Amino acid sequence: MEQPVDIQIFGRTLRINCPEEKRAELKQAAKYLEKQLQELKERSKISNLEQLLFISALNICYDLNQEKSKFQNYSTSIDRGIQSLKDIVSRAISEHNSQIIEGKNNLYKYSGPPAFGPVPDKFSPPKGCTPTTAPTIFLLI
Repeated sequence: MEQPVDIQIFGRTLRINCPEEKRAELKQAAKYLEKQLQELKERSKISNLEQLLFISALNICYDLNQEKSKFQNYSTSIDRGIQSLKDIVSRAISEHNSQIIEGKNNLYKYSGPPAFGPVPDKFSPPKGCTPTTAPTIFLLI
């Protein structure tokens, strides 16, 4: 529920309605504005409060726009990095799938250690065996 909060800025009191959970942020913003006004007054020797407020508002808006631009650049960079990672993973999956498909064309190529002497490059399936009924000693790649 919103309750009025009194804020002091440059000797003036402002009563602002603010939700309870946002009071600390409002007070912090008021302190920041007070600091900006004081620094501008010291640097520029401007004493007119209205001028100080307008110039401070412009400076704060400029800073905000700079931060938004930095965030946008950072966000774009992150998006590019994510897309690059997606492309790398996609290529790796595609290469893996093509190796699997290539391996299916060589169903009888044995890739294990030689158990009974030299292993030929290709095996012929035992009589009566098809690729789906080949003995388990043949690794399907």
